Amino acid sequence: MGLIQYEDYRIKGYQKKPTIDANGDLVIVEYFKDYDETTKQYSNLKVKETRVYTRDSSTLLMKRDMTIQWFSGGKETAVVTTQKFYTAEQGYSANKRARQNLINRASMYLLSEVGLTDGKTFLNGVTGEISTYVDGSIQPLVDAIANSTEPFMTLTIKGTLDTILNVTYGN
Repeated sequence: MGLIQYEDYRIKGYQKKPTIDANGDLVIVEYFKDYDETTKQYSNLKVKETRVYTRDSSTLLMKRDMTIQWFSGGKETAVVTTQKFYTAEQGYSANKRARQNLINRASMYLLSEVGLTDGKTFLNGVTGEISTYVDGSIQPLVDAIANSTEPFMTLTIKGTLDTILNVTYGN
């Protein structure tokens, strides 16, 4: 298996399809040979990376197990598993990245529900809370959303944002 090594599959022209879970972690990356812009459909899977994360009791990321599968003609042709161990600093940075992914998801949801003008106005008003959230203190942003008196911030929108932003790890 000496031929199997890390590659940036985008260089081969493959289309990257990332999947981020409810915790903001990148759990699957699929690389497809083809993408139809009209239908927004990927086809001809070439490589699939599946990632499982391990956190300590304080939720700091400690380890990532990854399985890489290669495909040809719809059949798996090779598979390899790897582990990556994180220092405390790397784990903290990875957790920040995951929380930023959740901010992106929550922001896109809000903008799609209330429109660009109202959404941006609300987000601009909570920039400090967003920064604090990404750094690891979740409650100030969750409270700002729950206590918002903006007419477009319905109970449904507040509840959905709360669900997106309140991370619970299964370890």
